[in-house]
Amino acid sequence: MSTQATLRKFATPLTIGASLLLGVTGILMFFHANSGLNKLAHEWVGLAFVAIVGLHVAVNWRPFTAHLKRPVGQAAALAFAALLALSFLPLGGAKGGGRPDFALLQEIQAAPLDALAVVLNESPEGLAERLRGAGFSAADLDSSIVSLTGGDRQAEMELIKVIVAAPQG
Repeated sequence: MSTQATLRKFATPLTIGASLLLGVTGILMFFHANSGLNKLAHEWVGLAFVAIVGLHVAVNWRPFTAHLKRPVGQAAALAFAALLALSFLPLGGAKGGGRPDFALLQEIQAAPLDALAVVLNESPEGLAERLRGAGFSAADLDSSIVSLTGGDRQAEMELIKVIVAAPQG
């Protein structure tokens, strides 16, 4: 069996399998229904998918170039190239773009605990006490999530878990 035939034997099944995994995990992530290793699988298989597509294109070079000679193939390639270019543009916003949900989270993380307590319908003193009880001994009314964690993402997530947990009592 030639190298081309061996590659062809694997290229299409790998493309189908990776497309299925990426499609399902992408839909789950879009609807925020992903769990477990969905995001990790999506990211790593996505990287492998680039190589798999390259392999698929290599073993199907003639049909690939034939598609690009037709108006439909040219239009599709142009449309996706335009979408790729547009994907690099920032989303609107006064702070230079970016995801608005991330911008909101950054504002919450920088807010003092007394302001955050109001949003949570909790007394500022009670929130600060809960955080001290959870091991964040420096928590006071002027503290923020960022100041209490020093910008450590993992510590921020642990602190946020404590903040959003229902107060006991």
